[in-house]
Amino acid sequence: MSYKKYNWERIAAEYTVSPWPVCSLSEAFVDGLHESFGFGIKRWLNVFENNSCAYYTSASEWGLASKKMAKMILSDYSVFEKLLARIKKECHELVMLAKKINRMNLGKKTDYELGWLFEEFTKKNYQVYSWALFMPLMDFHNTTYLTKAVEDLIGKKTTTDKSAEIFVVLTSPTKETIAKKEEIDLLEIASLVKKKTNQSEINDRLVKHEKLFCWTTYVYEGPALTKDYYQSAVRQLIKKVDPEQELKKYNKEKKELLLKQQQYFKLLKMSPKEKKLIGIAKDFVLYKMWRREMQTHSYYLLESLLKEIARRLNITIAQVRFLLVSEVKDGLKRRKFNEDLINARQKLCVSYSEKGKTTQLLHGTVAKNYLKQLPEEKVSKTISKIEGNVASSGKAKGRVVMVNTPDDMKKMKKGNILVSFATNPNLMPAIRKAAAIITDEGGLTCHAAIVSREMNIPCVIGTKIATKVLKDGDKVEVNATNGIVRKLIE
Repeated sequence: MSYKKYNWERIAAEYTVSPWPVCSLSEAFVDGLHESFGFGIKRWLNVFENNSCAYYTSASEWGLASKKMAKMILSDYSVFEKLLARIKKECHELVMLAKKINRMNLGKKTDYELGWLFEEFTKKNYQVYSWALFMPLMDFHNTTYLTKAVEDLIGKKTTTDKSAEIFVVLTSPTKETIAKKEEIDLLEIASLVKKKTNQSEINDRLVKHEKLFCWTTYVYEGPALTKDYYQSAVRQLIKKVDPEQELKKYNKEKKELLLKQQQYFKLLKMSPKEKKLIGIAKDFVLYKMWRREMQTHSYYLLESLLKEIARRLNITIAQVRFLLVSEVKDGLKRRKFNEDLINARQKLCVSYSEKGKTTQLLHGTVAKNYLKQLPEEKVSKTISKIEGNVASSGKAKGRVVMVNTPDDMKKMKKGNILVSFATNPNLMPAIRKAAAIITDEGGLTCHAAIVSREMNIPCVIGTKIATKVLKDGDKVEVNATNGIVRKLIE
């Protein structure tokens, strides 16, 4: 099968990820969106290599579907409200199913029942993606329709050079993400420690904290965080900051944000309809992150099922994640699997999804042939100025540290400039040390944009080339007020 005629383009990339559950995402793009909206993508390609995944689709198909989605939502704001309600429902059902499975005595389930539970969860996760993918489709990569609509609105209302700042202020949610709630709770625990509160009370708070938030950095594959990790994090917090002052600072900044938003609404004389657009943008930012948090929680809860499947197949959890659902069910039925095949896939494999067809998971020579058909991205290393979009205003200078995987975080020191293809919740320990953040990927709702605003870290997103131009140790100047990054000559 030849794919040279397709205009493949890399849409995104993630690290610490395997075919399961990511194949549900690609299947939702090619089938789920069509089922939910009547249109979508026809073809999708995932390349799994070196513990990462690069996502490809046809640029023209992505553009056409994005345009249709933007027209549907921006012409009738009530459509967004209905979709948001549906996403909340689907995510709630996903987490409830995962909790139900997690509470089961899986060791007493038959092989058939284990396969059925695995399939049922995967189907529900597919449904979540099928409804929720309208968000990245409408405001990600090169098709940031929502961002442009808000920018155009602000541009018509003001001629000042503060338009970027106004955009950041108006589109910043005033509700906390779960990640922010976790940070606040940890600061409260650190404050108790500094006040020399009874050790028993502190221990109870740490146990509760672990129970509530251990899964927040799990993403697809974990590991979950432990009480020991949080004890260490509290000690580090006390060394570096005054927890009480940090909490006061956050509450003050939250009030200031609300006040600024009210002032800008008044200054720009926005109509109820225009305020509605701003509200949709804020909800996009909050609920795209929330949807991912709910899926993260469900993957953490489902680990017990993957462990039992792995035990019965006599393979690892990591190997289970390189199997399709049909292969897991068949493997449980026969109680064996070709381990050499899984090992080959872990080195390099390609999943190909096409509308109305079963996803193929290919490896070896066939997978390498697919790679030859993908476009090569060449960028000059001599570029000294990089431009992107403002996610969080501010300026910073520092040394670049490339952070794409949890393993990269050990390189990060306080005051470094974090550069990544795209950040994820499992990189939060490094993000907290960053003087500024720079990413290739961008969009109003990307992870880096959301957390940088919550943490007041200067951030430039959507540069497309930062990870190709910059390297560890480069000294850079980040002007996140104007979306410009400069390499400094030493």
